[in-house]
Amino acid sequence: MDGRSALPPGTALKLSARTGYAEYTLSREIGRGGSCIVYDASYADNLGNRKLVRIKECYPHALQIARDEQGALKAAEKDAGAFSLAKARMVDAYRKNHALAATDGLANAVAYSADIYEANGTVYTVSVYVDGSTFAAHQGDTLHECISLTLGTARALKRIHEAGYLYLDLKPENILTLKGSRDSVQLFDFDSMISAEALAQAIRSNDPSALRASYTRGYAPLEQQAGRLRQIGRHTDIYSLGAVLFFALWHRTPDPFDCDASAAYDYARMAYADRTYRDALFPALTTFFHRTLASYHADRYQCADDAIAQLEDILALSDEAKPWICSTPIQRPDAFFGRQAELAALGDMLRRAEGQVACLWGVGGIGKSTLARRYLTEHAGDWDARLWLYDRGDPAAAVADDALVQVNTVRRMREERAGDYLARKLEALRTLAQEQRIILVLDDFDPAHVDRLEPLRGVGWTILLISRADTPSGLFPSMVLSEMPADDLARLFEHHAHCELSDDADRARFLSIVAAIQGHTLLCELIARQVANSFLDMRQAEGIVAENGLAGLSAERIDHVRDHTAFRGTLDAILDRLVEADRFSEQDRLCMKLLGMVDAPGIDGGLFKQLSGLPSLDVVNDLQASGWVIREGRTIRLHAVMREYVRAWPWTGAMEEAADGMMRRLYDMIRPAGRRHDGSKQFPEDYASLYRLLRLAEQLVRHATRTTEASQRLKYRLLMDAPVDQDADVLFQMLDLLEDPRFLDGDSILRLYENAAYLRARLYDPEGAMEILKEMKRFLLRHPSAYYLSAFHRAAAVILNNTGRDEYFKRCLRHEGKAIAAARLSTHPDAKKQLISCLLDKATTLLNADMDRPQARRLIEEARPLVLKHTEHGDYERYQYACITAMCRAMDGDIDAAGALLNEADALAFAAPDSDLAIVEHLVEQGAPIRIAMGQFEAAEDCVRRAIELCERHDEAMRYREARFDAWLFLGRVCAMGGRYAQAEEAFEEAERYVHDSPYAWKLPLCPEDVRRAAEAQRGDMGPEGQGGEA
Repeated sequence: MDGRSALPPGTALKLSARTGYAEYTLSREIGRGGSCIVYDASYADNLGNRKLVRIKECYPHALQIARDEQGALKAAEKDAGAFSLAKARMVDAYRKNHALAATDGLANAVAYSADIYEANGTVYTVSVYVDGSTFAAHQGDTLHECISLTLGTARALKRIHEAGYLYLDLKPENILTLKGSRDSVQLFDFDSMISAEALAQAIRSNDPSALRASYTRGYAPLEQQAGRLRQIGRHTDIYSLGAVLFFALWHRTPDPFDCDASAAYDYARMAYADRTYRDALFPALTTFFHRTLASYHADRYQCADDAIAQLEDILALSDEAKPWICSTPIQRPDAFFGRQAELAALGDMLRRAEGQVACLWGVGGIGKSTLARRYLTEHAGDWDARLWLYDRGDPAAAVADDALVQVNTVRRMREERAGDYLARKLEALRTLAQEQRIILVLDDFDPAHVDRLEPLRGVGWTILLISRADTPSGLFPSMVLSEMPADDLARLFEHHAHCELSDDADRARFLSIVAAIQGHTLLCELIARQVANSFLDMRQAEGIVAENGLAGLSAERIDHVRDHTAFRGTLDAILDRLVEADRFSEQDRLCMKLLGMVDAPGIDGGLFKQLSGLPSLDVVNDLQASGWVIREGRTIRLHAVMREYVRAWPWTGAMEEAADGMMRRLYDMIRPAGRRHDGSKQFPEDYASLYRLLRLAEQLVRHATRTTEASQRLKYRLLMDAPVDQDADVLFQMLDLLEDPRFLDGDSILRLYENAAYLRARLYDPEGAMEILKEMKRFLLRHPSAYYLSAFHRAAAVILNNTGRDEYFKRCLRHEGKAIAAARLSTHPDAKKQLISCLLDKATTLLNADMDRPQARRLIEEARPLVLKHTEHGDYERYQYACITAMCRAMDGDIDAAGALLNEADALAFAAPDSDLAIVEHLVEQGAPIRIAMGQFEAAEDCVRRAIELCERHDEAMRYREARFDAWLFLGRVCAMGGRYAQAEEAFEEAERYVHDSPYAWKLPLCPEDVRRAAEAQRGDMGPEGQGGEA
């Protein structure tokens, strides 16, 4: 316990100086060390201004020292000598600090002590106030900042060494980080610092106490703790530097295990583990710690320059602003025997195919993926990034998926179409591949998909296909993997069976098994694991494969059989017998069947436990131990051969019930909390998490062999929340589901009709959309719903209105009127919001046509109390109400009211936009038109120019480029409306620069002839100084 008594805030320290007195006022205590208490204080300069300083009071913790009423310190008689020695050390440290501060290159690397005083029976040093904090209090917001501050510390340490000193007490509390700087630090507290001269003298006299050096446990190496003078040197400070960074990453000091030459570090638990980093970062950090924290002093960096060079490399690798690819975690195979020639051959093939495509092929289960994983983990340093994907039929789509291939500076925008994003992402990958070595593995590749590789082949990375069959002859370099030699298979068998084949009889039986299964690696491992679990002995195993073995298939070897029907059937027969031998429980079979519904790369173990309803993952762990399930980190999956085998199992009633339970739980996770079954599309902030669940939902629905309530509801949710760029595919699936929606409730079916109509219209088929609405109306006659009757009429009005055809105007108004009437009658939970939207839709239609403005006002007034009562601040209906009411007030000439409402709309639009594109749409579609109606043409121009600036920030995305063209075109019209014809002509010219970004064909020039002539006339009226002349 620290019993020291600090001076209270407000204490005036009147300290004697040669020229008189210096008076300081203490404001607060800011910290304590073993020998002192530190205060924030201030003094008044000659003009009366308060200047901030820091004051350190010599007040050792370990001594019996009392403070009297006047603030003076007095040591007990037994500690008086030690207190005097502590004060002498503080005076000595001040002298060292002064000498360092006066040394070239050190002025900014050490905290500057301005003066020293004796008062109150102790010593006070006054330091210049620096705005910052210690490294102990804050190590940086990111790993990059943390490394930068550590690098600044290493550079300060280097300057101290060059000045002829050793610091000998480097710790986070003695490092001052300066506010506003990411790499400037100052060192302070020089009580332990010694000169090279003093160290040499102490070595000659063999007197460790002559150094008077203290150290801080956890930051001092063994030679310093033990007082081994001859081993102390610059490398002693280097250890402390490593310990400082270690503390920053794990918030503890290194223990003896961390200082071992082969120490491994758990970067998944470090302070900055919530980010993703380049592959090379962690090996570089490990090298730094091995060379700084080494127990033996000669194994450390011997000077600061070496540590600085390594930290500079780490700093570059930790820079999140520099583009790089996040590698797929690839687990090193835990049991790998032989195959050295194959590893060498694979390496040779990949070198020949650098930047191109190569193929590793062979029968399923022979060990192709294991060989590739072994090679890539052994040669991890050869690649800047390693990606491992599975062929799902469209390799380019897998690359576009940010959950599978992550480039740290490239993300798909919510409004970006898949094809546009793929092109942008491939361009970023091409740029990276010019500077980095990247390998992309496509596992389970189907040679039938070889044409779909075309978009990926020009990136410049190396693509390794892992397939059960070779690609078309001569297309790519290829290598076939055959069975392992019997001796290597024996070692693999012994490893998994936990026994040695030392008995001649067992050895003979093993060779018989190998011959019968033709060296099939997966089967060999499975048999071994059953032997390990005592489910089989060697005699029984030999009997199973003799009865069902592969040897009788033909004279050809397995690698030429290539999984044809005979081989597949024989393999399944052996697996059946192994399942019997393993004594699979019903729960084992259910677990395997559920995992069989999930495609590679598998499913998070925690998520599987939650969806399957298992009380624990014990079943999965047992299946993994027996070789049936693969676990890589948190992910669990089945081997491709095993997945095909399990999917062929007939569905039992228990399996179907378990699958239904899994789909029901996933449906509940995806469905908005507390919402009805007929909920429409979600727009969550974290769409990536929703997308991962939707991707799993698609797999479960696809692999469920029968349609149930659970599968149909999950498919409904999948279609409701599908990405916007999948409109065509989603539409056809919706129409297919509407053919037989037997398990959906009426409201969900009506929602499907409504959404399908909107999708058909969005695909430029308004007639087809109206046909879908006719089907919806027929269904409404059998299943009446005021809410969906309103939705039907509203959809019809929107679709007709968007055609822009005048002959539909009256029909549109009739539909809007009926939509309002039906919404008023509805008791649906969303009916009030529906009514608000219908009222505002009709008001907008009337305002756009500039007719019956009194009716538009009445509709808006009816909507007002509903908006206040039934919507929350961020709801779209509030934004819609503010925009439409602002336009109405502007058209009525009430500029003040219109301005206030427009400000409200702006605030809602800017508060939490889905994306910058949403802001662009607000500025162009609402902000500028309303300001035009208010007669504020220059303000409208500013709105559009702000939209253009936002588009420029994202010009790599096609949707923004399209919006930029539209905005320039609109700006030309706005300038012309405001009579600024020269500016209008310039805007139209800018639009022509970007006309290629528009999806439509435009006739050039874009600038209307009358605007061009008016611009010429306007320029002709300008005076010689560029001032407007008289018109």
